Amino acid sequence: MKIFKKVSISLLFILVAYILLASIFFGISIGESEKQRQIFAEWQEGHIVELAESYDNETAIKIDEQSICGFNIQEAITEQIQINQLRYLCTHNSYKQGLHNPAKFFYNYIIPYAIGKKSNYGYDNITQQLNIGIRGFEFDLYYAENEDEYRFECYHNSWLETNSSVVDFEKGLEEIKMWSEYNPNHMPIFITIEPKDNVPLDKAKGLGKVELETLDDLILEYFPDKVITYSQMLNGFGDFQEMREANGYIKLEDCIGKFVFLLHEYENFEEYIDIPAENRVMIPLVWASSLKENKYLDLTCFAQDHDYNHPEKLDPLIEENYIVRTRLDIYPKYEFETTEARLDTGAQLVCTDYPPSYEHIYKEYTRTISENGYTIILLN
Repeated sequence: MKIFKKVSISLLFILVAYILLASIFFGISIGESEKQRQIFAEWQEGHIVELAESYDNETAIKIDEQSICGFNIQEAITEQIQINQLRYLCTHNSYKQGLHNPAKFFYNYIIPYAIGKKSNYGYDNITQQLNIGIRGFEFDLYYAENEDEYRFECYHNSWLETNSSVVDFEKGLEEIKMWSEYNPNHMPIFITIEPKDNVPLDKAKGLGKVELETLDDLILEYFPDKVITYSQMLNGFGDFQEMREANGYIKLEDCIGKFVFLLHEYENFEEYIDIPAENRVMIPLVWASSLKENKYLDLTCFAQDHDYNHPEKLDPLIEENYIVRTRLDIYPKYEFETTEARLDTGAQLVCTDYPPSYEHIYKEYTRTISENGYTIILLN
């Protein structure tokens, strides 16, 4: 009994010490995250000013859209190719800029599962990604208090991962708008919005119906005549199930220079469904598991599944004529066979943590979807 008591006391001491240590480093990480949020927000303000000057002076790069496509764009338009016949190389969490040092330490040494290795990835800024051929993006959104006002902010989480090139999402829309106006004949751009859940004891909160309506208004403010809305994607059909069964997707010709905003399924997702269809801007992006339960079948033509080890799960989605979004990899893993297996499916929006880039922080691999490095190709 004495030995058991001593062991129990020792284990309790270790547990208390661990909790104390974890709390200290968690607090340090939170403080650094707020500091980095401000640093990246200030960088973003200067970045937007520099971009605006380069567009006004016409010193910015003009992009030849044909150079990123593995097919002749004009021929595709003449042949009335539909948008579901295209494959895009997209970036996952497109705003990410790695981890600050306290978060690295906390993730890798305080949390037992060392998840920091999975979170410490990053990309070029959004304009650089656009210039190199990326036409599919993902942004995680919070509705956050900033100087006594609320705004949409984009980062992985507000406690530990605020390193972001798009802290102020409205400025991110401005960045994309400026690029689009400078390169007006670009291929359609897909932007996935993933609203994050409420953060306890934090100024960042999740998105409910009011915030989603505000987000729709913001998108229309920046792209009043360049968004393919929910109703426009229906292309005259009564619902999306009818449209998919008739293969009635809109033509590429009608999408040049335009944007499709997708709303990632999340906790409060059905609050967006409550908005009248004619007022919706974003199009639902739903999980394959929800469709399997016969949910949302008539409400969308976009579906996703990220089960890396079972690419065959994508097959039913493709057979039912969805535009399918999936991930090719997850940093820091790069498994060639798994990636190729997913490319062998008919998935259209394929996301990577290893895109071609100007200033990628990690140079181990570069993911492509074609031998010639094209970022948009025509599916057979």
